[in-house]
Amino acid sequence: MALALSAVFLAGCGSEPETSSSAPSSAPSPSAGRSTSSASPTPSRTSAAPASTTAAPLPPAPIQPAPAQPAPAPLTAEDAERIIANYHQNSADLVYTVFDNGDGTFEVKVTSRSIAAQGGTGTTGLYVVEQSGSFALK
Repeated sequence: MALALSAVFLAGCGSEPETSSSAPSSAPSPSAGRSTSSASPTPSRTSAAPASTTAAPLPPAPIQPAPAQPAPAPLTAEDAERIIANYHQNSADLVYTVFDNGDGTFEVKVTSRSIAAQGGTGTTGLYVVEQSGSFALK
């Protein structure tokens, strides 16, 4: 089949048309040295598909929405103090003073009693606590 197609392709490229006669031509053909088949093209084989015996597919199940989770309670001043105290391992030497910034965040001032007793302010850090519970040293 491929040989017949290449002969047709080569015939369309400007060489002399090939004939299917059994008489050899005096000019060498582009397919010289190759055996050519003068057989007629093979008929296409069509097979009838068997009838479908399966039922139609079911439609997809409807998507159920996830149950609504309650919104987390807003962070309070006590929560902000507890977060910073836990960070400092609940040291008995530290005192926490919480300031509400009014925008949902809190500032927590950490004071050391032992440092204050030596005559200093005792302030060891000022933290900003976000509603999410994250915090950063200011």
